[in-house]
Amino acid sequence: KKKKKNDMPANFKIEQLRKDYSAHTLEMDEVRSNPVEQFQVWFDEALNAEVPEPNAMTLSTATTNGVPSARIVLLKGVTDDSFLFYTN
Repeated sequence: KKKKKNDMPANFKIEQLRKDYSAHTLEMDEVRSNPVEQFQVWFDEALNAEVPEPNAMTLSTATTNGVPSARIVLLKGVTDDSFLFYTN
């Protein structure tokens, strides 16, 4: 029987899906004081690592009653003091 692309092995355990993110640490003395500059450092690292869709991000907001809402948006630009994104 030919295996389909989405077929999981019989012994597959979803809890084993975990990447090791300990290769890099965040040291305060290495963080840029300007948050947009720091974002550019991280974004460049994501591009160099060939992360799929590094411009995808979650935008979360809350009502005045504290009810949260989140949606995925796409970053389309960065200026010295802002981020430009699109949502449907």
